[in-house]
Amino acid sequence: MADVQPDNDRRRRKAADWIARLQGGRTPELEQDVARWCAADPANRAAFERVQRSYESATLLRHTPVARRRSMAFRTPERPRFALAASLAAVAIGSVLAFAPRLIGPRTQAVLLATGSGEVRSMRLADGTAVILDARTQLRVEISAAERHARLEQGRARMQIAGGRRRFTLTVGELQVSMDRGTVEASAADRGSITMLNGAALVTKASESGEKEDAVPVVVRQHVTVAEDGAVVLNPAPAPGRWPEGLLEFRSAPLSSVAAKANYDAGAPKIRVAPEVASRTVTGVFRAGDPRGLGQSLAAALQLEALPTPDGGVLLRPIAKKNGG
Repeated sequence: MADVQPDNDRRRRKAADWIARLQGGRTPELEQDVARWCAADPANRAAFERVQRSYESATLLRHTPVARRRSMAFRTPERPRFALAASLAAVAIGSVLAFAPRLIGPRTQAVLLATGSGEVRSMRLADGTAVILDARTQLRVEISAAERHARLEQGRARMQIAGGRRRFTLTVGELQVSMDRGTVEASAADRGSITMLNGAALVTKASESGEKEDAVPVVVRQHVTVAEDGAVVLNPAPAPGRWPEGLLEFRSAPLSSVAAKANYDAGAPKIRVAPEVASRTVTGVFRAGDPRGLGQSLAAALQLEALPTPDGGVLLRPIAKKNGG
């Protein structure tokens, strides 16, 4: 009997993981794996259905009119043609999903947070930690009696860690950050990086063998990256960006880089740049979420032509000279 509760916890965790993976992107192979797991043991199916009920009663953070009309009912994968139809429709339109705070037990919170194209969203975790996600970001969080942990899988996040009895650990790329409280900005780009905006932390880097190296203390206004040789590098942090306000801020950035950032956030190549103007530099603050409007603003600032493209974007190119002019 002593092993019953740990076994039940493992089943609930596995069920929660299956649903999180299905939410992240349904494939026939994944649905078959889930169906096999549910069929392997009646207790597995029961755990899966309990987690479904938690999802159905969860508070969902949604912002689009279509998403507000959607139901997030999950079905057991014995009927895959209907499974997750409502939830995947919501994901397709880029809604933010915050899964049930008591998803896998009364003392454990398993949360998958995700933003779509052109979104910046804020939310608060069960322990009081405030989170802001940039566009196209995925953050997994688990908070229990034993640990507080988050993994930034994609994109960029700013986290104001609330104080608690347990240290909060954040994994981003090859870095792991441990802190009691404070504010940190993390990016999953390249091999991962973090910037301490407030407080202090210990940063370690996992080796290929899985062993952690000695912890490096990091204080406010320090920026941490991973060098090509695998070393942890500390540098003075740049001024905090204004992306949490829904703004894109650039300082002497090549036009090609500005377009790449806007296109990444939009999830499509909405701004195209002619090669002969790609190296022109941009300094300024622009509203995020409107790539075509950004293209028009860039054209006006750099005296370029913004040629509309069939997909609703713009092509930035030199202004054509008029014949005889």
